[in-house]
Amino acid sequence: ASQLSSFGSRSAQHSPPTPSSALGAMAATVGDTGAGAAGAAAAPPAYWNRWVTLAAGMCAMLCSGPIFTFGAIHTDTKRLLGATELQVQLIGVAGDVGLWLKIVPGVVFDLCGARATMSIGALLAASGYLGFYAAVAGGWAAEVAALFWFLAGTGSGFLYTAALFPSVKNFAPHQRGFVTGVLACMFGTSAAVFSSLLGGCLGGSIVDKRCVGGALGGSLLSYVAVLATVVPIVGLLAAVATRQMDISVAMPGRGDRAKLRFVLLFVGCTFLIVVVFGMKLLAAFADRSVNTWGNFVWLVLLAPVLALPAGAGPAQLAEASPEEGRGGVPAAPRLDARQRLASAMTLLKQPRFWSLFFAFGVTVGADLMTLNILSSIVVSREMEREKGGLLVVMQMGADTMARICAGAAVWMGVAPLTKLLVAAPVLTVIAQVFLGLGGNLFLQLAVVLLGLSDGMMWMATPLFVGQAYGLDKVGVNFGLTVLSAAIFQSLFSLALEPHVYSKHLVPGTEVCLGKECFADTHWAVAVLAGCAVFAALHVHVRSRARDMAQQKREAQVSETESFDTENSVDGRQ
Repeated sequence: ASQLSSFGSRSAQHSPPTPSSALGAMAATVGDTGAGAAGAAAAPPAYWNRWVTLAAGMCAMLCSGPIFTFGAIHTDTKRLLGATELQVQLIGVAGDVGLWLKIVPGVVFDLCGARATMSIGALLAASGYLGFYAAVAGGWAAEVAALFWFLAGTGSGFLYTAALFPSVKNFAPHQRGFVTGVLACMFGTSAAVFSSLLGGCLGGSIVDKRCVGGALGGSLLSYVAVLATVVPIVGLLAAVATRQMDISVAMPGRGDRAKLRFVLLFVGCTFLIVVVFGMKLLAAFADRSVNTWGNFVWLVLLAPVLALPAGAGPAQLAEASPEEGRGGVPAAPRLDARQRLASAMTLLKQPRFWSLFFAFGVTVGADLMTLNILSSIVVSREMEREKGGLLVVMQMGADTMARICAGAAVWMGVAPLTKLLVAAPVLTVIAQVFLGLGGNLFLQLAVVLLGLSDGMMWMATPLFVGQAYGLDKVGVNFGLTVLSAAIFQSLFSLALEPHVYSKHLVPGTEVCLGKECFADTHWAVAVLAGCAVFAALHVHVRSRARDMAQQKREAQVSETESFDTENSVDGRQ
């Protein structure tokens, strides 16, 4: 409470640290949990270590992705509200846009810290889900429901930002790829887990393909009520556990064993994905009674996340001064609001940034536009209604797997970061072509490819932004990048898709049938995704050129220092 009430003080920002104030600098850095939040912060508790923050971030990430389950509730929302296709698309896009407006939580994070950002996100999400529940239950206007769904998405954006970047800053540069992958994996797992919860029938029985006497059982209102309760509770608890440790001032304590914990995290996350996805397949094609007990399984599998910090000692004070950091690594400078604005304006002048902006926006916008209309695609192709939820889990399962695998590949040096940025839009092109061709097999292949594309893009982009433009202003810079997703998601879902859908709608009917309902949308998006491939290639080429130039400068400096050392030795001789 004292941290949240004192983040307005900025005195520590303007006075540079000295070697004699190393302990106080570490305490302030860990206690205020933000890039710019200052004030009289206490040293971290003896039980705290960076794994506590990572575990809290994983839990918060899990609760920041239910917005992406809208594809599974699309049809029920449309029916209960009596909305048109355009209106229900407006609701889905509103939640996505709220999530994509990370520029606002980015500014709050950079100025006020992670705890304040996460607490605000929890309260916004609670307000949004409660309002959406009231709107659907009361049959309010679709535009009102869209406003509350937007509010829930905005809260999710706050949770996402505050969950990701403290842990990224707590780990060394060579470890940040895997940390980003793990947190992005939990974000991707969120939709798969919550959509499984939506279709579950905890404690009941399945009679004639319907849940009798069990919890949720596909009930939209019960599902939203669960979100309105669980998300804010987890978010506020995660805020309490979140702290940030500047590795230039403090180092991990005894028993940290990062490599071992990373391996266990990879195995655990992979197993969780396989179990959630496998149980969904089993329930859809073999035994529907899985829905009566399956959700208990993933609840048990998530419990070990809380044991992640076990055995790791608290942070240790580095021997070097805060100006030098440990091993001579400079500590990250603190920037005031004016400096952050100037930095953002400089970023907007770089062609590489705009290429990343376009590639990210088109890829993510296309992937999520498709995710939001999966239930309508199922209806248009006259497939079983349950296939909509199954396709959502397939796409999000592939999405989640791509995040953890891409993070592990970057950590091990197997996959260059910018090549992942190129691969993502390539997969989107292929997927949209499959969707345009039609056929149920192509539909299933397409959702898997879209999941892989989205997962790689969401893992690679925040890590690339931090590496290319600096972690001291990563909140604002990443927020600017993610704005592109809001723009292209709105273009695809509010203009292109409803226009094509209504064009093929038979007069006097409300539901479009046939692959033509969405074919033109997929072909148009495929063309834009092809352009995104070239934009990503530009990012890759420019980044590679900069890396080579940096290596050349470092080699020249090394040669100069070696030459000076030899001359000094010869002179003494």
